Amino acid sequence: MKTINYIFLALFIGLVSSCVEPVDLVTGETKEGALLSLSGSGALSGAPEVDVPIENAKISFQRTILNYNVSVASNAEIVDQLIVSKTYGDQVVEIGTFSVEEGVALQLSTLSEFLQGFSGVTADDLRVGDQIVFKTEMVLNDGRQVIDNSATLAVNVSCLADLTGIYLVTNSWCSPSFEAEITQNPDGSYHLTVADGGGLSRCTTNDALNNAGTIVEQCGEILPSTALDYGTDGGYGIGDITGGSWDAQNGILTMQHIQEFTPNWPSEWESTYVRQ
Repeated sequence: MKTINYIFLALFIGLVSSCVEPVDLVTGETKEGALLSLSGSGALSGAPEVDVPIENAKISFQRTILNYNVSVASNAEIVDQLIVSKTYGDQVVEIGTFSVEEGVALQLSTLSEFLQGFSGVTADDLRVGDQIVFKTEMVLNDGRQVIDNSATLAVNVSCLADLTGIYLVTNSWCSPSFEAEITQNPDGSYHLTVADGGGLSRCTTNDALNNAGTIVEQCGEILPSTALDYGTDGGYGIGDITGGSWDAQNGILTMQHIQEFTPNWPSEWESTYVRQ
């Protein structure tokens, strides 16, 4: 186990070292120094039809809100203006042009505002898992248009749910007992301070590596996710989520995990989060 831990530590140090290099926004062969900053969140959530497969169920929307705020975070002097657009499927609708000085401050509160401009799209066409994506382009002083993906916000159509809170966590690997927090991301997904049920931090000697991550809940189902610090997205494949369930009535989140980092650890385990 100590050998595995030392190898993991070396890999971890290499990962940290590789993350300190700055990343420039690249358009074609030109590196631009202007970057955008995004704040805000959005929601398109409600109750699907009962006794209808979720992929076919119409949604009775109960929460429709968007706060989309974008500013130029660096080198604003090379930017002339900002153009905001939204996308649904293959349709793209330009919302408006904003000055660099004022930035973007877009608020929507009704479903009709979300759908305005999309041809032939009504509330009855939306299904759980659909997205309306908001983007901001920078028009540079020389006329070129640049998209900074960090200013893109995808609002998912989902069932109305709230997983936020403090949870008591355990797992089937080593039966720990500890607390973790779940908060909601701007796109409606959820961030877990420990996303693998404590497999890495509580069941191995890597107690400083919490393996935080992101999950998406859809009408009581937890979708597969590799977006963990040390999951596949992090380069290690530890704690990837293959699925799970959310019991809203009792505040219980259950997930299934896998790992392929080392044969010395279990290849799969289950975690349970109980909201306090």
